[in-house]
Amino acid sequence: MAKIKPLKKKEPLDPETALTVWQQTVAYVHDNIRQIGALALIGAVVIVALSGWMVSRNRAEQEALSLFSQALAMMEKIGEKQGDNATTYEAALEKFKTVHQQHPSTKAGKAALFYSGVCYFHLKKYDEAITSYKNFLDSSGSTLPYLKAFTYEGLGYAHEMKNQYAEAITWFERQKQEGSGALSGTTLLNLARCYEAQGDRARACTLYQEFLEKQPNSSFKDLAKLKTATVCTKAPAATEAPKS
Repeated sequence: MAKIKPLKKKEPLDPETALTVWQQTVAYVHDNIRQIGALALIGAVVIVALSGWMVSRNRAEQEALSLFSQALAMMEKIGEKQGDNATTYEAALEKFKTVHQQHPSTKAGKAALFYSGVCYFHLKKYDEAITSYKNFLDSSGSTLPYLKAFTYEGLGYAHEMKNQYAEAITWFERQKQEGSGALSGTTLLNLARCYEAQGDRARACTLYQEFLEKQPNSSFKDLAKLKTATVCTKAPAATEAPKS
């Protein structure tokens, strides 16, 4: 086994050597003062820029949130009045589009894509709703996770309205996987409805029954009971014609 060579002790820096090093440093500074000054200035600019970016970022977030709140307030008024709500949805949609166009990187700007999808859906523009919902999923990343399950549901509804039941089922299944509580319960109804539309009564029946088991106090329980009574009832066996 090779012997480990002992490390040489580092010689202490004597005053003369220290002075020489200092003189060399001073000479370097004098020779490169412009470059060093430029580097120092760049460092200062970076610090100021970062500070300015934070201030600008906060200002952008505040501006985006202000516009977003105005659009959301419009949607909240829809439930308070009777009649045609298309005009209100269109006005809210324009606000949400402005929020995203002006502040796309803010949380409000990203959430505006989701709410644009909601507006498009109520305006019966289902293709545009699907595009907005998907754009929200693409841009939001790990932010706004609480809107993801609602987005899957919105995509399911939009495809269902286009009679694209297979696509609707795909999105409702994602809603079922990532939703929770009452939201995951309504997913069972959404899936049951699509399977029923496809003619798969057995699968629809199972889902309606599962909903009643998991959500016995839901406001939709009467609907589920009615569906269970009709979908789950087997058609009577065909009787043979009497022999002549």
